[in-house]
Amino acid sequence: MIAILAEDTDFEPSSPYLFRPSQCGSGDVLSETDLHYMVFRSYVTLALSSTCVIGPRRLVPLFDFLVCVARLITALRADRAYTLTFTEAADVVEFRPVTGDRVEVAAIDPYRCDDHGIRLADPEPDCLDQVDRPELLEALTGFLSYGRQQLLDNVPRLDRSLYIGKLFVQE
Repeated sequence: MIAILAEDTDFEPSSPYLFRPSQCGSGDVLSETDLHYMVFRSYVTLALSSTCVIGPRRLVPLFDFLVCVARLITALRADRAYTLTFTEAADVVEFRPVTGDRVEVAAIDPYRCDDHGIRLADPEPDCLDQVDRPELLEALTGFLSYGRQQLLDNVPRLDRSLYIGKLFVQE
């Protein structure tokens, strides 16, 4: 089972940390930087079977995470690997297509240290699992659709944003 959740999202389109604080109040005037880094923060969780790969983590901008999910979907459909990273944390999650309809998922802490406190040059994954690609794509596509609709339903005029197209993928 694959579960992707975004909970307790702050849909307020203004923030004291906006890149351009004068442009707050509705989704159509938010800058690309604000959408990716400053607003719509959420607890995000990705679980494969019973293993939590991501989260629940605070301060993940939902718009940015959804853009990454859209890129991941595109990569997996093209049989390409994709690495999911966060500007807010050191987490790295790698998705690599393997034989047949399987995808290997590896969660890596790039700041892992050895017993002496020295950072490892090439740390082993914290979590390594293989999942069914069609099941993963179904979960990702459903999450992207749900998350996009949540933003559109809760953020005034976000549908008029120049950047909303990043939340869609070609079939």
